[in-house]
Amino acid sequence: MKTVIYKAFTLMELVLVIVVVGILSALVIPRLERNAILEASNQIVSHIRYTQHLAMMDNKFNANDATWFKSRWTIAFNNGNSWRYDVFQDKNHDGAVSDIGEVAKDPQNPNRVLSSGFTGAADSVLSKKMNLGNKFGVTGVVFGGSCAGTTGISFDEKGRPMLQVSTAGGATNPVDRMITGNDDCTIAINNDDGKRAVITIRPETGYVSAVNPTNP
Repeated sequence: MKTVIYKAFTLMELVLVIVVVGILSALVIPRLERNAILEASNQIVSHIRYTQHLAMMDNKFNANDATWFKSRWTIAFNNGNSWRYDVFQDKNHDGAVSDIGEVAKDPQNPNRVLSSGFTGAADSVLSKKMNLGNKFGVTGVVFGGSCAGTTGISFDEKGRPMLQVSTAGGATNPVDRMITGNDDCTIAINNDDGKRAVITIRPETGYVSAVNPTNP
């Protein structure tokens, strides 16, 4: 009579498999909890640095134009139906984004620009992430410190933070500094979760950093 041998996992082997699967799941499966204010502040910091980089690579000096400095690269925030911002150069000095040729291309997607919208813009070229309200639930953007009362920052060819050049009441000459002395510029961001993050921009160097988001 032929003996049939049945093979099976031992209890120890089953426990080991369950433990390994649990560890792999913890490493592979993304966390569902989202820190929107951290994502927003990191994105803004990255785009401030990018604006500074563009300004340093693109010297706007023009001896034949007394208002050449108004074309400096700028990051500007506004609140229509939600908080949003643009990275642009005001070529025609009209105080706003006028056409796609004034807006920076998205370095992560060259087919799109770093703007959430302007007159005549096609949706296919805009970046939804620039709409802070819709993307991250941002409900407030407040400039403080040495840049209190402003809504944007321009940079000169040395990467220094300057008064925003594209708005009324902004810079009136090429040496108008936004940050003076040792005073920092701060940008406080609040969102609908009650969280707050503060971005700091240093004088002279324009070094930008963000603190960990906290409850206000």
